This record gives sequence, C-alpha cells and structure tokens, in this order.
Amino acid sequence: MSEDAQQVDGSPASTPTLRRAELLLFLLLWSTYAFFYQSGEQNELARIDLARAIVEDGVLYVDRFAWNTADTIVHERNGELHFFSNKAPGASLLIALPLALASAALRPLALAEHVHWHVATYATTIATVSWLSAAAGVALFRVGRRIAGSARVALLGVVGVWLGSIVFPFSTLLFGHQLAAAFLVFSFALLFSLRTRGEAAFRRPALALAGAGFLAGLAVVTEYPAVLLAVLLSGYLLLALAYAGAPWRRCAALAAAFGAGAVAAGAVLAAYHQAAFGDVFYIPYQGYVEGGGPHQFEGHATGFLGMHWPGGARFADVLAEITVRPHRGLVYLGFEEGRLYALSPVLWLALPGLVWLRRAARPEALLVLAALAAFLIFNACYGDSFVYWGGAASVGPRHLIPMLPFLALPLALAARRLPWAFVPLAAVSVFYVLLATAVEPRVPYDFAHPTRDLFLASYFDGRFALGRGHLFGEERLLTADSMAFNLGKLAGLTGAWQLAPLLAAWVGLGGRLARSAALADGAPPAAARAAATVVLLLFAAFFLACPLAAA
Repeated sequence: MSEDAQQVDGSPASTPTLRRAELLLFLLLWSTYAFFYQSGEQNELARIDLARAIVEDGVLYVDRFAWNTADTIVHERNGELHFFSNKAPGASLLIALPLALASAALRPLALAEHVHWHVATYATTIATVSWLSAAAGVALFRVGRRIAGSARVALLGVVGVWLGSIVFPFSTLLFGHQLAAAFLVFSFALLFSLRTRGEAAFRRPALALAGAGFLAGLAVVTEYPAVLLAVLLSGYLLLALAYAGAPWRRCAALAAAFGAGAVAAGAVLAAYHQAAFGDVFYIPYQGYVEGGGPHQFEGHATGFLGMHWPGGARFADVLAEITVRPHRGLVYLGFEEGRLYALSPVLWLALPGLVWLRRAARPEALLVLAALAAFLIFNACYGDSFVYWGGAASVGPRHLIPMLPFLALPLALAARRLPWAFVPLAAVSVFYVLLATAVEPRVPYDFAHPTRDLFLASYFDGRFALGRGHLFGEERLLTADSMAFNLGKLAGLTGAWQLAPLLAAWVGLGGRLARSAALADGAPPAAARAAATVVLLLFAAFFLACPLAAA
C-alpha cells in the first residue's frame, strides 16, 4: 500500500486545532459571500416567485408574480391556463420558509416595499445558498485533508475552487446550481467516509447512507442536470462498499438504504410535477416544446429538451467556447495590449492533479474524471446558442457548477507538486472572479469579452454592484446607481475602496486560517501565518492600488 493510500485509509484526525481551521474556513467563505447582494434578475425571480406562491397563496403556479420574470411556462391545469416557474423546484422549496420568516421579521420596520423585499432576499440568500456553499467547502476540505494528508494542501484546493472559480459568484446568487453542488458534496463526503473508514464511520450506517442518497436526489430536485453526478455517486457507492469489505448481504442492505433515500427525494420531485403539471414525469422545459413559453426559448425543442448531438465540428467549437475563449470560457487566459485577462485558469492544474489523485485515491479520481467528462459533454451538447450552453446572462458556463467543487481534490495535489504554477494562477483567478462577483456576475448578452469590457473596465472606473433588477415593486434604486450592493458600498465607500473591508477580513481570517492549518499538520505555525498574511496583504495592496495607477 502506498504512503498516500495509507493516509486515506488511516483514522481521521479530530483535534481542536483542526476544528478551528474548519470553523475559520467556513467563516472566511461565508463572510465573503455575505459581503455581496446582487439584486434580482430572471433566474432568481422564477424561484422567489414560486416560494412566495407556495407560502402566501398555497399554489404552485405564479400567476400573481408572472410579470417579474421571463423564466416561466404557460401550462393548462384543470381547464385553466397558468404561469409556472420553468425551474426545478428544489431552490424554491428550500427558500420558502426562510424568505417568509425574513419578510415577517422585517414587517414591523415598515420599510418601503422595494427595500423590504431586497433585504428579505439578501437575508434568505446568505442563510441558504451562501451558508450551504461555505459548509460544502468545509466538507470538501475534510475529504481533501485525508487524501493529501495535509490540511494546508487541502485548504489550497478549496480556496482555488470556492474563491477562484465561478463557485464564488454563484454562492451570492439565488440560483440552484451551487445549492445542487453543495448537496452533491455532502452526499459524496458521507460515501467517502464509508469507503475509508467502513461502517465504523457512522453510529447508524444505514441511516447515514439513506441521508447520502437523499442528498444526491435533492441535488436533482434543485437542478435537473445534477442527475449526471447523482448517477456517478451511485457508482461510487459500489466502490465504497467494496472497500468497506462487508458481507454482500450487508452491502446490499446499505445500497438499498442509499437507494431509499434517493427515491424519497425523487418522490418530492414527482409529487411537485404531479401537483403542478398533472404528470410525475413532466419537466417544465417541455412547455417550450409545446409552445407554452416565450419564443426566445424555442431551442428546447431541439433533441431532448435542447440536448442533442450538434456534430463533431460544432461540439468542438462549443467546447472551446465554454473552456478557453473569452466570452464564456471557464479557464480562459489571454494577453491583449500588454494586459492579462482571465477567468479561472487555476483550474487547468486539476488536469495534472488527476494523475496524482489517481495514485493517492483511485476511486475518487475516477469519480472526478467521470464528472468532468459528463458535464463538459452535456454542456457542449445543450441548446443551439450561448443562451443555452453559455448559461445566458452568466459569468462562465454555469451549467458546469455542480461538478466544480470536486476539482478541489486534484487541484490540491497539484498545488503541492506545482506551487510555482499554482500561486500565480490562483492569484489571477481570485482577482478576476472577485471582480466578476463585485461588478455583475449575470453578464449581459452584449459583452463578448466580459473580463476586458465589463469586469476590468468597471474596476478601473470604480463601479461595483451594478445590478438594477427589481423585486415585486417599483424600480427604485437602493444605492445611488444600483439595486445590488456590497457592504462597503452601503457604508459609503467609493471605488475599489468598497472592497477594502472584505480584503481586510481576508487578511485577518486568512492569516489565522493558515496558522491553524499549519498547526493541524504539526508544522511550525509562525511561518505559515506570516507567509499567508504577506501574500494577502500584497493582494489587497495590488487590488486597491491598480485603479489609482490606471487613473
């Protein structure tokens, strides 16, 4: 057995120092996401409309709010035509109660109606999407630490994905993609514990496996394409049971428990489909095929709800668009007129990292590779324009998000072997993803080169939080020029200084986190904390000084 394999199979460390590192990581991620509010646009409103309809009207159609968003279909129920959200219902079901509680808590303040709903939506977002995303980062950190045998290495992988990829901006948005990703991570973490520690990892193994199945199913309830990874997790379960070494009857019982949990989540989805559309297998996007939705979504009539083989040349072209080209490329990196433009080039290192992950933890490497291939193929075969495969108004290809957290595992091992490449690529990725989050992550259609023409241009002009989407009322601004905000903007800071409080939090929490990770590894803490603090201070100084230099 290799040294890496011994690390995976060994008993997990459970020390106050490690728990402190996990807490600091959660606080770093969650406070980062909570710093931003993006206001409302089509995708979020389709989910919020359904949440309000459920709580306030006790119905599943959104007729009362249909003017809010184009993301609806028209469907006949009981002889009447109604508007329905075109989204999977998971996010709406999750936010319904928090949104209602936030709204009720705000009513005594007698805020203006538009302010009321923006504040309620902000509170709901940070209590659901942001919170679960940060918790998923901690769960992946635990897995990565056991595979790499190092808290510091695992931390680099998590930071590379959770702050250096489009996971970051979508952790501030009430979309379903990062919610689904979080549920998949939680399911995977339970199965990983079974594979590495056997049934001893749980007090009630069958219940834990049922929970893992329910979480995998819940991801599909939240985002339909998450079914790709849910199926792959079922295959990973079989590997986990094989490694656990239990008798076949016991393995069958545990697999059945996982299946029962997945079926329970599926029953929620089937019940929604039946109640809303009269058919347990009806997917809302069928409304566009039947002519029950806006004309601009007719691409869903191609193939199976937009999924089709576009031909080899077109497939290669779209694959390039969602990976390496500037319009929507996830790992885009380019130079123009002496300037560097990028999105998340640090993710390139996940490719060599897969080689090292295969040596350390083959089942996990197979899962990550299969997930990467499945989602790239799905995304490149979806629809007939960037409205579909590009995620419409989006920074990067948002349909890839459910699998992105799993890249933290190979990325961590690449950070250990290739620090000279990881550090600059991670810095560039965090810089541009921070800009995307701070400026406007729902990129309008007319920006063919958003990193250059929207993110960097707005950064040099000192313009942040540009969202002007309204919620259930008159289109009145919350700030001088937007309905979106960041906490620095609300405090009256201007230009890049709006993000100074966030950068200060990164320096403070980041230094403490690096020290705790070093202590968890049994390494001298002073050097790790000092190095992290210096790097973060340099990043903060660079970020704040660049607009001044450009001016």
